[in-house]
Amino acid sequence: MARWATRYAILVVVGITSALAPHAEAADLIPIFSKKKTTKVTTTKETPAERPEQIVAEVNGEKITRDMLADELIDNHGEQQLDAMINRLIIAQACRENNIDITREMIEEEIAKRTKQLNLTRREFVQRVLASRGISMGQYIRDTIAPALALKALCEDKIEVTDEDLQKAFQATYGEKVEVRMLIVHELRRAHELWEEVNKVKGTKERLQRFEDLCKTYSVDQASRPYGGKTQPISRHSGYPEIEDLAFGLEPGELSKIVQVPNGNMMLLCVRRVEERTDVTLDSKATKDSDDTVRDYLTKGLNDRKLRREIATFFESQREAAIVNNYLTADFDANAVVNGVTKPKAASPNAN
Repeated sequence: MARWATRYAILVVVGITSALAPHAEAADLIPIFSKKKTTKVTTTKETPAERPEQIVAEVNGEKITRDMLADELIDNHGEQQLDAMINRLIIAQACRENNIDITREMIEEEIAKRTKQLNLTRREFVQRVLASRGISMGQYIRDTIAPALALKALCEDKIEVTDEDLQKAFQATYGEKVEVRMLIVHELRRAHELWEEVNKVKGTKERLQRFEDLCKTYSVDQASRPYGGKTQPISRHSGYPEIEDLAFGLEPGELSKIVQVPNGNMMLLCVRRVEERTDVTLDSKATKDSDDTVRDYLTKGLNDRKLRREIATFFESQREAAIVNNYLTADFDANAVVNGVTKPKAASPNAN
């Protein structure tokens, strides 16, 4: 559940962009993320008396009713759609509890920003992106933009980029690095065999060539395998301290020990050490044509990463705390439904 919730929250924020709903659709969708509870009322051209069975279509006199259509839709991805609605409602309730409104203006601004990033006009975005994915404009606001803005508003005040964060990010970006080749195999026995084979080769160039050949043949890492195990140079503060220590402990041509990683058994071959950049400071320009400094660039990146993590944690906690009774999948607490029992709040850490 935790991993699923994390994936959902991140996808809401950084998921692939779709297109903007017309203003009328946007106005209908925004209220769910407002401070007030709303009930959407739908109307039809015919009264129930004129259409008692709620007929949606007729074929040669045979009727298709709304109930038949509903059953068909529920059978086809109904569980996923209901779960998505549950997630949106959890976020909407958090907005109401925290006095947060997602307005049409906020949505318009976010759409403009995203389309600009893709260098597309609104019309081009609709035609090239949404149409190819079968996503309506209303769905884009409902499923992507509004939840993303809501989660951002709920979490952005909880994060802070410190001076220590900036220094670590600066070192990771401009500090010393180690260029390596990486080989990963599933079986530990095979890893030892390949390690022995590489270690027998004495010349630095010859050892590198042999290592790259073995990577192309045996490595299970699909991203680096076609390139002979070549990967991004390893820096400090990358988030993987064990691998950092392994790489920074090597000299050019040296083979690392074998370590276990999530997808198998890994070894590294050091190619060269990359010296730190001494011509860059936090106050340097981020790029030649930019007014942003390195400090601005790093702060934005850190803020975005921290926000994604905070959103994932926040949404997971909201999902875990919510009392969700899903009658479609029978995923609910029968006692809570029958007796009206609510989930108890967690005890205060200071409680006696």
